[in-house]
Amino acid sequence: MKVIPDFQNGKIAFVAVDIQKVYDAEVMGHAHEADTWGAWRFKEVGRNATEVLLACRERNYPIIHLQLVVDDFTAHPLEERDEKGKLLYSVKGTLGAEIIDTMKPLPNEVVVEKNRDSGFYQTNLDNILRSKGVEHLILVGGFTDACFLTTAYDAWSRNYTFSIVKDAVTAGSEGAHKAAILTLANWTWGTSVFETKEMVKAIKGEPYQAWFWEKSHQFPFTAKSIGGRYGLLK
Repeated sequence: MKVIPDFQNGKIAFVAVDIQKVYDAEVMGHAHEADTWGAWRFKEVGRNATEVLLACRERNYPIIHLQLVVDDFTAHPLEERDEKGKLLYSVKGTLGAEIIDTMKPLPNEVVVEKNRDSGFYQTNLDNILRSKGVEHLILVGGFTDACFLTTAYDAWSRNYTFSIVKDAVTAGSEGAHKAAILTLANWTWGTSVFETKEMVKAIKGEPYQAWFWEKSHQFPFTAKSIGGRYGLLK
């Protein structure tokens, strides 16, 4: 079923998935290639996500920031560690765990800490959304093929619909990002896909362009066709 969101009906929330400094190789002081969590086009994605956030703030949508933080008590048993057993990434209280400066949560915005990929896993995210009467999510963040993907699927499993702002989402590589976006477009019914400038128009109540789900597996792709298929999502 094709779902065209009503961005003026008060049932919309903005959800930022883990837009944290651990993804920014420059901030973390690594060469991109040496940092396994260095994200593809992260600076651009951060700017785009911030632009959508600001538009959502102007509309007074509920704003929810998901934040991946781990410590020795909450980390997955197989979480990556150094040779001394010290956790490496997004550790609670460290620079990498911080949300990027341009998206720093305001006092009236909700921060949901999590220690697994999905924002719904053992958190109160679902309760927060339902208490606010939310039915549709505007999603930005990362990693497209991990935390973002599982959060989106769990939202869909709970009967939320959502709009993906595809140039405000990132992964560890271009291929991983595009494959994950196409997978969501193929299999999460009612999904819509926007570019940042079009999402801002929609939020403001202006005419916009976007892609809307109409049938399953609309975009079968191969390693060679993935770029062209991804380009159709607009």
